[in-house]
Amino acid sequence: MEKGKGKIRKLGLIITEQLKRTAAEDARDIALDVHTIWGTPASWNWRNVNGKNYTTPIQDQGDCGSCVAFGSTAALETTQMVADKAPGEAVKRSEADLFSNGGNCSSGWTLEAADAVLQSKGCCLEACWPYNGSKMSCCDQNRLKIISATRITSDAVAKQWISSNGAIQVAMEVDSDFFDYSGGVYSPEYGDYVGGHCVCIIGYDDVQGCWICKNSWGTEWGDPNDPGWFKIAYGVCGIFRAYAGYGYSLSVVPPTGQTGIQINTAGSLKADIVVKGTVIGQTDNFIALTAGYYSATVRKTGYKDYPLTFTVIDKQTYQTTITMTPIAPTGDIVLPTGGVLMVMPITGVKTSDLIVQRTGYSDLDVPLKAMESYQYRSLGNFAAGGLTFQLKDTNRLYHNILVQLAGTNLWLVWMKLTGSGTYNYSFQFKFIPATQGVEDLMQSEIMLAFLGIDAGGE
Repeated sequence: MEKGKGKIRKLGLIITEQLKRTAAEDARDIALDVHTIWGTPASWNWRNVNGKNYTTPIQDQGDCGSCVAFGSTAALETTQMVADKAPGEAVKRSEADLFSNGGNCSSGWTLEAADAVLQSKGCCLEACWPYNGSKMSCCDQNRLKIISATRITSDAVAKQWISSNGAIQVAMEVDSDFFDYSGGVYSPEYGDYVGGHCVCIIGYDDVQGCWICKNSWGTEWGDPNDPGWFKIAYGVCGIFRAYAGYGYSLSVVPPTGQTGIQINTAGSLKADIVVKGTVIGQTDNFIALTAGYYSATVRKTGYKDYPLTFTVIDKQTYQTTITMTPIAPTGDIVLPTGGVLMVMPITGVKTSDLIVQRTGYSDLDVPLKAMESYQYRSLGNFAAGGLTFQLKDTNRLYHNILVQLAGTNLWLVWMKLTGSGTYNYSFQFKFIPATQGVEDLMQSEIMLAFLGIDAGGE
């Protein structure tokens, strides 16, 4: 960087109390700030996955504090291409449309407000409302919505999310030397704090110790050999340390002008839609239907039936998102089907025992001293249902737990001993569904290799 050579650019992130990492998150995530979850690649870049690019071109927010709209649409676009398995897909979304819902060029906007709009209203294609153009009628049709924005507050979970799901909308603190960035891995060296900024993380590199990010200051800013993009060191500028980032789960865009329905489920469960005793299709997809009034039941094994009535209008798509309730008893974690539960200690392995409990079953008592950090071991086969956990230390039981979903069938669990101000133990639980017989599954050489278990024993 050459001091003072960079043009001062607009920022626009309003930092809220909700955006800041909480004391509970600090205690929970400190062990994960510099670690990578087992099975996560050492590097990832959505600009080049097997030679395919899942990102859109660099944009320029200009003289307006609209960075939140640009960071949000960038994350949305990459996540859509990943979900559709369609690199290069025409997914460019309208920053003007998103920003029109409460953003202000002078004061900026918040991540929480932008995500609320994406969830309730969605965002149209850029072609229907260019950033420096006028809104067209097509902007009110077939908006892409998110089902949820998952809060991410640690490096390890962020890497797992990026390599599995797509990009992350993230907040960062900007010092004045960031305007001078010209390449390499950025870490603040000089200058004063100038404000908050929203960018999009599309990758990471553990060898270089950095995030790979997309900015919204056009192609005249940054590395001349890679204009508009930048790398930033882990642990600086508040990224995942002072502030949360958000990863998106998407709804599906129905065909334009088609008569039918699209019923989405939280978690994309792919449940059956039953009308008059006949399955007409599955949720989370468009289903063509003739215009009329319908009474339906959404049904999936392991969940309570969800009754639904709706009216289909000619050349329109009826859309809604529902949340289905598991029949299985609740617990610290809920297994969706039968299968094998694996556990990997991250911190706090001592002489305590881990007690796995389920109503109606004998407790499973597993000595922690027999485990090794960052290595999985099997807790055995379980039927679908809720599980709770306790720690046993000198014959006393404790149950003070924080749980975070870290991916499909993957949980991070923190436990605190009575009288302690911090979470003393942390574990990663991974569930392997029994898509074939459980015994066959566990004896499979492929599965044993995947789990890191020697075929001769655990």
